[in-house]
Amino acid sequence: MFTPDESLLEQWVSTERLNRYRAADAPTTELYLWNAELSAAYFEIVGHAEVLLRNVFHSALAPHSVGGRWYQDSAYPFSAHAQRDIRSAIRRATRDQQFEYPGKVVAGFSFGF
Repeated sequence: MFTPDESLLEQWVSTERLNRYRAADAPTTELYLWNAELSAAYFEIVGHAEVLLRNVFHSALAPHSVGGRWYQDSAYPFSAHAQRDIRSAIRRATRDQQFEYPGKVVAGFSFGF
């Protein structure tokens, strides 16, 4: 992996950002890169949690909606933003096929749909 020196890193991320790391008792570049690795690991966990939570919602709500399409059920008043995201996920899920499979639609939702 390429490791930039501190002056190059400063050009990339700004003096102000690096000053937060300079206050610590560790080499600035190493600390910044360690933080980037830690953040990447955290977002991997968040990604798994997102998929799990979406699937739990789907498993719980699908049996109570026609055809498992709880995301189109008027009993669940979604915001206008969520409704747009739902329509977008449906379009993506049905792009190459005519039938709307709820599991495929739900898999296309973003975390904050």
